[in-house]
Amino acid sequence: MDPETKKIIISRDVVFDEVSRHKDNGDKGTTSLPLFLDDVPSIEGCTQFEENIDVTTSTEDAIRKNPPRQRKPPSHLSDYVVEMNYFSVLSCFFMEDSCGSEPKLYNEAKGVPEWEDAMVEEISALNKNDTWELVPKPVDVDLITCKWVYKLKKKTDGTIDRYKARLVARGFSQQYGRDYDETFSPVARMTTVRTIISLAASRGWNLWQLDVKNAFLYGELDRDIFMEQPQGFISKEYPNHVCRLKKALYGLKQAPRAWFGKIAQYLDFCGFKSSSTDPSLFTKKTSTACTLLLLYVDDMIITGDDSAEISSLQDALMVRFEMKSLGEASCFLGLEIEKCDGYFVSQKGYAANLLQRFRMEDSKAKSTPMEFSLKLAKNEGKILEDATIFRQLVGSLFYLTITRPDIAFSVGVISQFMEQPCEGHLIAAKRILRYIKGTLSYGLMYEQAKTFSLSGFVDADWAGDVNDRRSTTGFCFTTGSAAISWCSKKQTTVALSSCEAEYVAATMATQECLWLRRLIQEIVTIFKHPIPIYCDNESAIKLAGNPVFHARSKHIETHYHFVREKVLSQDIELQKIRTDEQVADIFTKALAKAKFEGFRGNLGVSDRKLALREAVKR
Repeated sequence: MDPETKKIIISRDVVFDEVSRHKDNGDKGTTSLPLFLDDVPSIEGCTQFEENIDVTTSTEDAIRKNPPRQRKPPSHLSDYVVEMNYFSVLSCFFMEDSCGSEPKLYNEAKGVPEWEDAMVEEISALNKNDTWELVPKPVDVDLITCKWVYKLKKKTDGTIDRYKARLVARGFSQQYGRDYDETFSPVARMTTVRTIISLAASRGWNLWQLDVKNAFLYGELDRDIFMEQPQGFISKEYPNHVCRLKKALYGLKQAPRAWFGKIAQYLDFCGFKSSSTDPSLFTKKTSTACTLLLLYVDDMIITGDDSAEISSLQDALMVRFEMKSLGEASCFLGLEIEKCDGYFVSQKGYAANLLQRFRMEDSKAKSTPMEFSLKLAKNEGKILEDATIFRQLVGSLFYLTITRPDIAFSVGVISQFMEQPCEGHLIAAKRILRYIKGTLSYGLMYEQAKTFSLSGFVDADWAGDVNDRRSTTGFCFTTGSAAISWCSKKQTTVALSSCEAEYVAATMATQECLWLRRLIQEIVTIFKHPIPIYCDNESAIKLAGNPVFHARSKHIETHYHFVREKVLSQDIELQKIRTDEQVADIFTKALAKAKFEGFRGNLGVSDRKLALREAVKR
């Protein structure tokens, strides 16, 4: 504002008068200042517009002695022209933002028909479920507050599917021992999800998906909890009453546990048994049929070889709980499932959004996720001033490894520098994105087969970490066509030899193998022979079979000899394999292109079009 003319001036180059102090001249006649916004020029006229502004020369000279330099608009704004009223632009922006984005507060959603309808739908569901009752506020009771949370449910192509409003309790104000006790609630492991999909593909079973509406509201509470009335829906008859919760509500500490207990109790009534290896997997086996139900909070997959039993189960569940049948599974927990001669599982949509989020959609593709033989050290250039982007990228890539074992090692390496990442670490992370750019449609192809067998590969890169000289364990397990479990993890101790490193890795692989064996045996088959685990280190194989090499192995921790016990009991069998055939090598080091692509194919990771084309040929 010019203090003399009392006019608001819009300019890209202004000087503020910070020397003199504004004083009220006592003029009561001036109640408003004229606002010149209609004459805002285009970018092409910005320079001329700024030159015509008359500023106080004495103030400018006092602050800046050098003459102002000629300023030009940035080249990337050359196509931007301001042609409408400033307030019209703002109103259009906020109108679009209110409908196409997720509000953070109730006041932002109020007045938008889509969000208001979503809130009414949520309140109706709560009332139908008899979630609370209005009572006078008890004396000396701390109320739990609540808030509205808004979420846009989108389809796989990014378009809006529906508007979802959820009333959640602010459970952080609950006190342990008074408001809740236990909070743990199991969810399905991703290894279990892949195993069930692999089994369904092998047997030719269909995958059916259901979604429970307002799942947490079905949980029963074992103590009184009082909450304030929700904003926007305060009772006109009892405005000073509070809600005494009768059912669990989203946000409560015990809500997930209460819901799981409710659904598990009903499935037990229907004849299903919770798996001892993964409590989220429920099985029902008869002499002629097998039905499986996999639960992940409020999403579930049902499969089996008895279509009548599956149909009956779906009907029973939809009567007991309000559910939405999604038909054959196509998108489960962000995994895109496509049925062919088996199942093709990928995260193409998530990967594409990841590239767009980090502005790498136009980057040049790479054939491998990490440069051949690259060893990242702690000091890889200048330390990043803001590590937020790097940490967000690493976390996002970790989720992508659910269907992309080919990037497991690379993501594991860069995740070791989360505390103080450097420029070199960010470059390595971006290279993984460039690799994803070239393999966007890749995923796991689980094929239909006559047999369902389990086998594994284990390897270790001795002293591969240049920072602490610890070794990296890598192993994977397949059921014939594609991997269902894999690991790339740095060992917790320094190995004194390659034999010791591979021996420790074999112990870790044995633990996973026994868990997978129990999981599969609970479902369909009994393994009559030891599970083969392929290792390329003959010394480690001999050490696992007999207590040889005492001088070189006497210091090894006792729990690592677990593999020897399981070899002697014939639960597993370590078998020799050539190094150039060791698939687990992809989880221990950065490989050359030819070797990397070969092992990637052995894991069952392939391009979608190629996988579907091969399925059609079969």
